[in-house]
Amino acid sequence: MMSDTQFFILTPAYNCAQKIENTLKSVAFQTYKNWSMAVVDDTSTDNTKNSVLRLARQLGVSDRVKVIRREEKYGEVRNTLDVCLSLDDDIVVVRLDAGDWITDMATTEGADQDAWKQMMDMLKGAGGWPSLT
Repeated sequence: MMSDTQFFILTPAYNCAQKIENTLKSVAFQTYKNWSMAVVDDTSTDNTKNSVLRLARQLGVSDRVKVIRREEKYGEVRNTLDVCLSLDDDIVVVRLDAGDWITDMATTEGADQDAWKQMMDMLKGAGGWPSLT
């Protein structure tokens, strides 16, 4: 992966205030630093926008995470297409649903075990990591 490749993480969200924490943490703890993120809040009624903004500040990534708040319901497909059409062609778009998480993008070229362990420990500490047993 070229170090100048820009990744844009696009997260459609609807009433995800309780489950978006792990999503943001998995993005914020990337060792690859050339990324930005937009959470498209599709008329949520559960304070999703403020939850995202608060958590982005806490994680120190508020300069790279923005929230697009819709006042009328667009739906996931339209939200995704609208945002993608506004981006430059050389940006890699990663669609990440609220509640999902992403592994460290830098590990695609080699395992960074310390970063992986840090991310996993943080996710487990949030209480949102599901038990596999």
